Amino acid sequence: MKGTVFQGNLQFHVEIEGESWTPGQTLRGKLNVHNQGTGSVGLGQVGITLAHASYKKVKASDPKAFNAYHTQTFEAGQELAPGQTSELAWSIPLEETAPITDKAGSLFLVFGNLSEKTKGGHLLITVGPGFIIQEYLKIFENFFRFKAKELRQFKDMVQIKMTAPSSKEFSSTEGLLLFIKTQASKLELKYEFTIKKLGYTKGSVELEKNELVFPYSLSYKDFMLGKDMIDQDKMLVHFNEVLNQVKMKANY
Repeated sequence: MKGTVFQGNLQFHVEIEGESWTPGQTLRGKLNVHNQGTGSVGLGQVGITLAHASYKKVKASDPKAFNAYHTQTFEAGQELAPGQTSELAWSIPLEETAPITDKAGSLFLVFGNLSEKTKGGHLLITVGPGFIIQEYLKIFENFFRFKAKELRQFKDMVQIKMTAPSSKEFSSTEGLLLFIKTQASKLELKYEFTIKKLGYTKGSVELEKNELVFPYSLSYKDFMLGKDMIDQDKMLVHFNEVLNQVKMKANY
């Protein structure tokens, strides 16, 4: 991935290794700065910033659009002579809770003179769910027929809107909002089921909606066989425990 932008007499060209990432991976690249002017320029505020922003604010050039996570710059006091080019090699590790790219916003790599972020360049950094979340969803969908409809970032968690299977045992389940994150060798989960039930109000029968909430915190030993291998059997036990509560409470 590449990008070029001009600010005053400086030309900035950034290159990033890769096109998409997941939390836990590392962004790597280089920033080249070329001085097209006739005088030396200080590079103390020149560099790159990994920041999160909403598309709406970026489009509007909102000066507060970018919420910075990590910044790397040239050394303070470094000067760039006329006609010269200088290169900054950089790397940024993505944390486990790095926000994913969704319909509202994304991480961006901002580059150039960082004192004027809205006038510099910015490249969208596409981040998807990490390995554990992907495998978790795969098992849930394949064995229990719940389907992920939409993924979005909600604070430090991934929110997944899911539809329930059309089977009789889940006929009262209207939907599921699943909140999930991996952090400090744990899988944090919150299931929010919307259940339809017949209720009695002032002598009449009406359809009511109730919410069932089940929070869980699983250590890696509860569902992992190794660094890159999910224990499918243990995850199936977990899913059955959750769904059995839904079936029981939906019927009584």
